[in-house]
Amino acid sequence: MDMQFRYRRRNEIRLFDRAASFSKLLRDYIQNNNWRRWNWKSLQWRNLQVRWKQIDWSPVREPRVIFAASSATVFLAVSAGFIGWNVHRTASWSELFVKGTYMGMIPNEAHTVAALQQTAAAYSIPVALVPVHERVATNYDWQSVSQLPEQAYAITLNGKPLVYTSTARAARSVLADIKTSLTPKTLGAHAKVFFSGKVGVQKENVGVANIVSVATAVDYVLHPGQVAPVARSANLVMADTNESSKSPEVTTLAATSQTASGQSKENSRPQPLLTVTASEVVTKKVNVHFAVKRIKDSNLAAGTVKVKQKGVSGIKEETLQLTYKNGQLASNQVLSTVKVRPVKDEIVLEGTSFYAAIMQEALKYEGYPYVYGGNTPQTSFDCSGLVQWVFGQEGIALPRTAQEQWDVTQHISESQARPGDLVFFSGTYYDPGNVVTHVGIYVGNGVMYDAGNSRVGYDAFTPYLREHLYGFGRVAH
Repeated sequence: MDMQFRYRRRNEIRLFDRAASFSKLLRDYIQNNNWRRWNWKSLQWRNLQVRWKQIDWSPVREPRVIFAASSATVFLAVSAGFIGWNVHRTASWSELFVKGTYMGMIPNEAHTVAALQQTAAAYSIPVALVPVHERVATNYDWQSVSQLPEQAYAITLNGKPLVYTSTARAARSVLADIKTSLTPKTLGAHAKVFFSGKVGVQKENVGVANIVSVATAVDYVLHPGQVAPVARSANLVMADTNESSKSPEVTTLAATSQTASGQSKENSRPQPLLTVTASEVVTKKVNVHFAVKRIKDSNLAAGTVKVKQKGVSGIKEETLQLTYKNGQLASNQVLSTVKVRPVKDEIVLEGTSFYAAIMQEALKYEGYPYVYGGNTPQTSFDCSGLVQWVFGQEGIALPRTAQEQWDVTQHISESQARPGDLVFFSGTYYDPGNVVTHVGIYVGNGVMYDAGNSRVGYDAFTPYLREHLYGFGRVAH
């Protein structure tokens, strides 16, 4: 390949040398024969014939002159053909100069040139375009040239650029503002705050439209779905009417960027592109709530609740490691715990005694007067009326008279009787229709609670009552 180039170059030099020799010979001839420049205004066909005949052509007939003239003619013809072939094989482009520095070439098309000039004017960038005909490779990246690339500083995450700023100082300011925005305001002075992943600043050359201010860069990183990371849109696309043109469109970072978590900007609530992690160790006092222990007590009436011991909350001191992600608490790890005040559980007694429940209701009416036929607190009570009322308050329905109550109970002996059973008597007063004439609630140890002897209260088994004792009965419950 190198030998072919040298041989072709040598032939070109020889051809130029012959043309130069012919030109010098022709110039010497014209000077020696006092040949004046033609006056084109007075140029006529007759004058040309006269002057043509006056020329002494004898020197031109020399072989040396004829050879030089032939060489020049061939050279001019070949040059004209090469120029025509080159123009046919090349396209119209414009060389771009920014502040006198060559940047590259763009298609010499009206809309492309206009868009570039509009972008340059928007950013006050002096540009100059020089039209040329060049053969350009199909993969030539003229779009990058059309974006007027300038030196910028990219904020990167794991090596991938997120947004571009004009200076390294501006990039550091963006990172500082993002860290402040995504850090909890309540952190202590010794908290550690850092970016998750490898976040850095690197120098790059990008289109001037992609370089943004500090405020725009911060907004874009915090709200990628709402703010585009371009100062002004300056995308230039080669709109060639020839369908064979395959030049790709220029895309900005806004069209391809995604959040660090993999969410696209189309997400309705995108996360920030950067994640700020904050960690601190704190000590807090925490209340420990007491437990409630419930104990069954057969000495209390069923359904009765009594607090035997009031509960007291305890206090413990915890050392915690708090970790925040973008201002939100992500983890809460307990490192150590120290008890400051012990917990005192609450103890509650729950009554289970049916007898106690019965007596709790019956004692409400102690001292009420005996009233024959009475069966409510408003009328006071007789013996069977008191029993019917008290058992009724516990949900047990008994008939009205002492005889009827005897008939519905389970008959038991005195040795089997326990508190809460009923004790019955006969013949305490004249009642020809009934054998059982009196009833009371057995308390135990020869004592009952009844409505008799003119009042409601406790009565012991006197010899009189022993004489008239009829039997004991148990109410099903």
